[in-house]
Amino acid sequence: MSDRLFLATVLALSCGTQACSSWQTDVPLDPASGPGPGRVYDPTQAYSSLGLLAAGGPVPFAARLGFLAGAQPDSTTALLGLSLASSALTFRRISSAFEARYRVEVRFVRDGNVLVDVSAYETVRVATFPETRRQDESIVFQRFFNLSPGIAAVRLVVTDLNGSDSSSARLQSVVPDYGMGSAQLALVPVYEGKVRSSRVASPELVMNPRAFAVYGTDSLNFYLEGYGPPDLQFARVTASTASGVPLWRDTVELVPVDSNLAAGFVHMPADGLLVGTVHVAAEQLGRPISARVSALVGVSSDWPVTDFEEILSLLRYFGNSRSHQRLREAPAAELSHQWREFWHDTDPDPTTAENEALSGYLEDLEAASARFSEPGRPGWLTERGEVFLTLGKPDVIRDVQGGTVPGGNSLIRWDYEAHELVLYFVSEGGDGTFRLTPTSRVEYSDAVKRRKGTDGG
Repeated sequence: MSDRLFLATVLALSCGTQACSSWQTDVPLDPASGPGPGRVYDPTQAYSSLGLLAAGGPVPFAARLGFLAGAQPDSTTALLGLSLASSALTFRRISSAFEARYRVEVRFVRDGNVLVDVSAYETVRVATFPETRRQDESIVFQRFFNLSPGIAAVRLVVTDLNGSDSSSARLQSVVPDYGMGSAQLALVPVYEGKVRSSRVASPELVMNPRAFAVYGTDSLNFYLEGYGPPDLQFARVTASTASGVPLWRDTVELVPVDSNLAAGFVHMPADGLLVGTVHVAAEQLGRPISARVSALVGVSSDWPVTDFEEILSLLRYFGNSRSHQRLREAPAAELSHQWREFWHDTDPDPTTAENEALSGYLEDLEAASARFSEPGRPGWLTERGEVFLTLGKPDVIRDVQGGTVPGGNSLIRWDYEAHELVLYFVSEGGDGTFRLTPTSRVEYSDAVKRRKGTDGG
């Protein structure tokens, strides 16, 4: 049965004493804002896979432990950095601003003995309401502790004091031994900081808890300390993929601070890397000592996807088929180059660091996942999600018959004025699974081919 004949039959069966036009109702497309079950993936899993303290709702957070040498041979300075999005907290209007309050509880335990048990109360104030809904990292909390070397269990609890919700995470951590005299390295991801004046001095660092950078926009920065003989002045720093493919390398000078400490900073532009998990290693030249940290390079500020293959899957409707084929067929050693080409080819405005087209696609991906989810399938992988991500938001969505009709079928119509295209999705049996009707599938495929031809796909 053709689409038009099917539609005529549906309308004939649906029309009673009311006019047929009363059955055609515009359907809003935009989903509710904020995090929810429509999210394509859970960032908590990405951060946990890197060895971070991470928790999902109701108060999502990610936290990292870093370590530096302490003032005494049997003392290690532990750095705890906590990353929160503003949307994780409940804000209240206070005069002309918005205010949120949260509590951080940290406990270190070893062999049943409590080493550290502290609570900190923090207040966040922002000027505008949109700032309260930010889903990227917008709050960084950090504290330093002195611990003795060895294995310790750490428990972290974050409580939203205005909303009375809390989330927690646990981790077994090895507190390293930076005893006097032995040559060792320590590597901590940071946003900025200063070199310590001695092992006794407190760190003047702002940690990057997630060790996360956006490709094309940010850089990964690390604070590197070397302990041991005074000739410890240079370190080789490398970055590689999870499978060991080299991405970046440089030699960093460690400036001597005293007879047992040298330090420096590593600046690693993210556009020289590859999206996904990046393993960073610092090695002392001529000595078998090293320090390692796992980091993430993402395609957007709130998309910390760890696996490059997963990123390619998410981008299946972005760009053109030839560029995707080159990425999938590229040898491992050429993958970062091919990704750089893909990034530049799809960037509508090379004068800015951001790829605006990709950012817009990711927003649409979230919208599709929230709006078009079906039983057993995320919204962006449904046929409605496919059409939405390839052709964009339709000008009009109509529930043609305002519900199910005899036979249990539901019919939805999408209008694309620029493409002179009308598409119909039918849910047979009313189970919530919508498919393009056969004629609409052909017309949709033709529209995609025309668009790809226009875009050079």
